[in-house]
Amino acid sequence: MSDTQVSATIYARTDLGQTREHNEDAFLVGDLTAGKARVHSEVVTQEVGPRGLLFLVADGMGGAAAGELASVMAADLIFGHLAGTWSKEPDDELTEQRFILRLREAVDLANLQIHAYAREHAEVRGMGTTATVAGIIGQKLFLAQVGDSRAYLVRGGTAVQITKDQSLMQRLVDAGELTEEEAAASTRRNIILQALGPDPRIRVEITFQPLARGDVLVLCSDGLSGQVKRDEIAEALVAQDDLRAVAEGLVATANARGGPDNITVVLARFEGPGLPAPATDEAPAYVVYSSDEHPALPADAVEAPVPAAVPAAAPSPARRTGSPAGRRATTAMLRVLSGARSGHEQRLAADFATLGRHPSSDLPFDPDQDRDVSARHAAVFRQGGGYVIRDLGSTNGTWVNGARIRSDHALEPGDRIQLGTRGPELEFQIVEVEERPATPTTHQGVREPARPAPDTPAQRPGRTDPTTDLRIRLEVTRQTDRMRRRLMGGLALVAVVVAAAAGWIGWFTWRDRADRAAERDRLLRQVDSLQVVLMTAAERATDLRAALDSAQQGAFQLRQSIAGRDLDAAALAAFDSQITAAADRNALLLRAARFDATAVTRANAPALAVVFAEFDSTRRVSATGFVGRTRADTAWVVTSRHAVTDSAGRPPVNLGVAFNGSGVTYRARFLAADDSADVAVIRVVGRYSRAIAGIAAPGAVSAGEPVALLGFPMGLDLPMGGDWRKVGVSASTSTGTVARVLEGLLQIDGYGTAGASGSPIFNAEGNLVGVLYGGERESGGRIIYAAPVAPVIALLNRLAPVPQPRTP
Repeated sequence: MSDTQVSATIYARTDLGQTREHNEDAFLVGDLTAGKARVHSEVVTQEVGPRGLLFLVADGMGGAAAGELASVMAADLIFGHLAGTWSKEPDDELTEQRFILRLREAVDLANLQIHAYAREHAEVRGMGTTATVAGIIGQKLFLAQVGDSRAYLVRGGTAVQITKDQSLMQRLVDAGELTEEEAAASTRRNIILQALGPDPRIRVEITFQPLARGDVLVLCSDGLSGQVKRDEIAEALVAQDDLRAVAEGLVATANARGGPDNITVVLARFEGPGLPAPATDEAPAYVVYSSDEHPALPADAVEAPVPAAVPAAAPSPARRTGSPAGRRATTAMLRVLSGARSGHEQRLAADFATLGRHPSSDLPFDPDQDRDVSARHAAVFRQGGGYVIRDLGSTNGTWVNGARIRSDHALEPGDRIQLGTRGPELEFQIVEVEERPATPTTHQGVREPARPAPDTPAQRPGRTDPTTDLRIRLEVTRQTDRMRRRLMGGLALVAVVVAAAAGWIGWFTWRDRADRAAERDRLLRQVDSLQVVLMTAAERATDLRAALDSAQQGAFQLRQSIAGRDLDAAALAAFDSQITAAADRNALLLRAARFDATAVTRANAPALAVVFAEFDSTRRVSATGFVGRTRADTAWVVTSRHAVTDSAGRPPVNLGVAFNGSGVTYRARFLAADDSADVAVIRVVGRYSRAIAGIAAPGAVSAGEPVALLGFPMGLDLPMGGDWRKVGVSASTSTGTVARVLEGLLQIDGYGTAGASGSPIFNAEGNLVGVLYGGERESGGRIIYAAPVAPVIALLNRLAPVPQPRTP
């Protein structure tokens, strides 16, 4: 081993935790010298090459699919940019300043591309992720921090936090308003001030730390740091040298304390003669390298800034820096071999592509025929120089070459991918594409040198009479004295006027500044009040958490804009309008959040059922239905017309239902459908069922009224997986508000919740006010359409009339 060699022993681990259904964390360990990255949990000891190592932890947010997507994109984009730039720098330019430039550039670029992707995909709008990125170059550790994931350095049995949380609680601690203990116990500790994705501009903080022999770097998400104290982390590393055992023990401790979030930890111990022995008087500390937007760099290291606009889909690393004409690059292609889309070929237009039945998936499958495929089943993404597939918590699993994958799996050309044991099969291939040459645009300003003025020859003095010259001098002196007296008088008058004007302007300026300060304080109080209301509502309405979190983020950004700079009257008036608009925009959301649908669900959930319709051997449909009326063992079930009839209005060959909480299927018979409204009635015999609590009078619903939607948004895909025949189908409840009431149509604001055709919609009294049948696909679940109750009442009265009491 040479005197300059540094080695690292590394282990990383991620865990679902005890309460989450999906893992939105991601980690990455990358070798920047070899240009390779790992996302698997295994103990590795390797030498730190001349271009260093990279470690990353990202904690996604914005909902299960969105958070998982954002964290993986961050890891892939940051490493991909460094592998394409820093790993290819000339050996004589491998300086600390150059690495910091590339590191900041990678984080900024990842933020822009995640933001652009979310802007173009409504279903993940608002997604984001934290990112704690550590780079080892020589004997130094450099960190880039966005969000509240953490880095600790353990030296001599003591753990020191070497990053600072970019959170609301940390800001209050820094201001002396809270202690660290109070901040850790606060219910608002998860509010972060910035993340990758929500905003196009971020402030990346770079810190650094000289390494010593035996140092252990710990990167972790708040699922670990929120449950395990830093002293406990240090004690675990002192107690044993096995990093795998340490990581497993830390994860187990976090789970034993509730495991409320996903848990991720990366451990790296540094050894070797290239590092100095730890000095007793030099403890690790939080040291900012540069908090400016652009750190000081040598003149030859300055690069062109990252462009402000980026494409919605993240370009592949091969295309990121442009290419000469005729250059060939590679991308992935998926060929569908079986299922409803058999024969379809699709090249991946981005570094990250999702597969599933959800219509927004990059490779969408048929929602009726490819039933083994979950809504968001799997993702294929670029990692290092190749591609990796990840299962996104699907019900039926993802299989590669006949083996079910349990973690990220590297793909090779010709690999067979199957989505579910009986789902569609795909073939993975690598294909070449020709890149368009980059056309650089330069702007050069041309400055013409100033032309010197032509020489002016001196005039020859003329001959004058001495007496004439004397008279001229005396007259000039007299006129000069008179002008001086007039000028002094005028200046005195001007001084008086200026002093008066200055006093008036000063008073006016003081009064204007005081008025603007008071107005700004008033606006800040309004925003603070709105934030408190939204935060309180988010703690109660878990089904609206994504919409409420987005509203809170918008309110917080509005507050930062008001508090962060001096504003003139016009800007204050503009912010006043924005606050009013935000309050109006969130009024209906807050009304829905305050609506407790527990009683409505309890009264009507037993009447719900999944409706199965089979039209031929290739087309099967599932929808939601509900019992409108019963008599003895006969139930009349209401559902959507399009779910139980084909395009010609013919009923299905086979029709059945499975009632909520049951795994038993009952045969059903189609009775009739309304001619105009999208509602139909089927009949089930042989089961004593409960009907819904009641039906509201036609026209009784009004705009702004909170409602509850009950049903089966994903058909037979159970939230926690499993076989529905064994555990029974399970309905879900979400809330919304009535946006518009039109003739023959109700428009519901669902705030991003998933709906299901045939789902009943109830008012606060638990009475039916509509039947869901569709929505605007581009709205991401916000705009939902429902049929009113009038055609439902008419069909039930015709097909299942209520017996009238006999008269004597």
